[in-house]
Amino acid sequence: MLSASSDDVRQLHLVIEEQERDLKLLVETAGLAGEEFTAATVTKKARQILNQAKAETSATKPMLNAAIDSFSHSAMLHEKAERLKERRGHADRLHADFVFFCEKCLTIPYRPGMNADFPDGGFGPMILTDGQKRVMYVMITILLVEGKPLRVIILKSRQLGNTTLLLAFATWLMVKYPHYHVMLIIDKGPHARTKRNTVVSWLDHIYDEFHDVFEDCKIKKGGRGEKQLELDNGSMMFFESAEAPNPGTSEMIHFLIESEKPKWPAGRAEQVRTSVIPGIPRAKMTVHVDESTAHGVGPFKRKWDRVATTKQSETDVVPIFLPWYISLEYAEVPPPHCYDRDGSFIYLDDDEELRDYDAEQDRELDESEYAEKYGLSVEQVYFRRKKIKVDFDGVRSSFDQEYPTTPDHAYRLFQMGFFGARLLKYIEDQTENAEPHMVGFLSDAGGYTDVSRPILTTQVAPVFTENRRGNTYIRELPCVGEEYFIGADTAEGKAIVDEDGREDPDYNCFAVKNAYGRTVAYHISRIKPEHAWFDLLLLAIFYNMAWVNGERNNTGLTLLAFFWLTGYPNNVILPKPVGAPAIERTWTFVSGANRGPILNKYRSSVTADPSRMFCFDAEECPRKQYPNFVINTKTGKPEAASGFHDDIVFGDAHADVARRWRFGDYIVSEVHTPPPPVDDSLNVDQTWADEVVEQQGGFMLEDTDFIHMGW
Repeated sequence: MLSASSDDVRQLHLVIEEQERDLKLLVETAGLAGEEFTAATVTKKARQILNQAKAETSATKPMLNAAIDSFSHSAMLHEKAERLKERRGHADRLHADFVFFCEKCLTIPYRPGMNADFPDGGFGPMILTDGQKRVMYVMITILLVEGKPLRVIILKSRQLGNTTLLLAFATWLMVKYPHYHVMLIIDKGPHARTKRNTVVSWLDHIYDEFHDVFEDCKIKKGGRGEKQLELDNGSMMFFESAEAPNPGTSEMIHFLIESEKPKWPAGRAEQVRTSVIPGIPRAKMTVHVDESTAHGVGPFKRKWDRVATTKQSETDVVPIFLPWYISLEYAEVPPPHCYDRDGSFIYLDDDEELRDYDAEQDRELDESEYAEKYGLSVEQVYFRRKKIKVDFDGVRSSFDQEYPTTPDHAYRLFQMGFFGARLLKYIEDQTENAEPHMVGFLSDAGGYTDVSRPILTTQVAPVFTENRRGNTYIRELPCVGEEYFIGADTAEGKAIVDEDGREDPDYNCFAVKNAYGRTVAYHISRIKPEHAWFDLLLLAIFYNMAWVNGERNNTGLTLLAFFWLTGYPNNVILPKPVGAPAIERTWTFVSGANRGPILNKYRSSVTADPSRMFCFDAEECPRKQYPNFVINTKTGKPEAASGFHDDIVFGDAHADVARRWRFGDYIVSEVHTPPPPVDDSLNVDQTWADEVVEQQGGFMLEDTDFIHMGW
């Protein structure tokens, strides 16, 4: 590997030994015996002797000058020989030790405080931090020690140098292995160019200083493209911006870095998934890293949540979280006033802004408890304290987003969960251990299916048929003598963009609760509101002529218009506006003024008794919607997080409004007699419907103000 042979080294030593004999007297008289043998040291001492000899004869000066030149040359030859010996020892290590490779072959700029040897910043060798070493330990163990394909997702704090670390690792593999292809896809074009320039400087330096160690590591002629670099050994690195219309299509690659995906244009992640990722074979020496800081609650967060909560054996993806305190630069020496007379650090345990919510204990930790839990030094505690108080004006969630302690901290600026941790844990646990329930379809026993033509309530008799592909989920069948309440949230035709870039339309959700607020059934479908009336009617009749309340906004009005034509008698009809026809007072109009109170009352209900939740696992279910129903920290509005629906949440809330309305939380002028009970048998037929009409004394249009509709 080295260009100098062992004979060359021996010859250098012979030259040095010869000159050392000639200059032995000078060494002894100059007092250099026992000092470090370097060119700089010898030259400095010899110059001192020369200055002292100015008063001597002129013949002495030339002799001393010649001695200095000869000895300096000898010392430099000696050092060169030692460097050659050292390089021979370095060669194997540079190939085998990535940390050593970074230190000897790569240079980076230092931010102030990042490197103890350069406290004010500067430029020098790439010395890996503890956090970077942890990442590389995981990656090298899987890729090079175990010989497995490497798939990683990294959620990181800001400015930890992770993207640079990944590029350094990829560069190391490129100069070690011929024909190794790497691709970086980053959020913006300027960022891609900056990273390219960094890698170019690394490769030029490696060739200049270590071409005898890494063969064919030079960037080949014509290989310095704007978006790609190619080495003489055939290895390549591609630099792509997510802003490009077709980033990285059709390239065969071994190592893919997806950086800052949350900042990519909508749909680009799906495009990369279908056009780039298939080009990575699931074989040894292949790597796919998805790394980002927290930004919003979009595709990257959903992928993180999915991977972090799934066994690695099921996904082959390793989640790595890098908290802020692993970086040595995130520490600051506290001033004297932060210590008491005994020299003990003073923790501000009474300061609420410095506390932290601990999900494991479901309580707030004070500053000293927070420090103890995460093993922080007083310098790190003071750094956090000062950042929160000064840089973030006391807003702890802002610090948590920039400098997260846990993955949950990372997203607190973008969302605050509307429902508490206790309820969400219950939903998760109950979904994993789902109680028995039925899935199927409701249909008319008489065979009516024409949803374009509303039919009167008295002509419909629902029957339930089990089918695992059904849209109706039943926890409890209707019980004799029980009252039920249905909340209807209607699909508005809006679509979210999921993590793969696909449009995902919203749902109709009809939630059924009993008198105790316990959800007993859901109907979840994707049909037009002008057709959804039939499913709502079947569900309402099936559950003992349940009281129905829906949102009368927008598409909800369309559903109400068709549902009203059925003459269904048990709708939530409010007393206001006074004197208005019943149709104009039916169901709930949701506005900015009452949205919060409606949701807050419902939250109180399920928080007080989480068993009121009906938890099941399906494409769209409470486990998916409830944890992602958040408070927008900018507007204060409770809403679904980006990329999620809220149909089930609002269906439950509207059912809770109906229940409260029935039992006096809302003032009404008249309370209807409860409808007759139904048998809990599934064998429902037209005779049952006729009995209902007879028991109610007949059904008339005047009972529903149908004649006053005005349309």
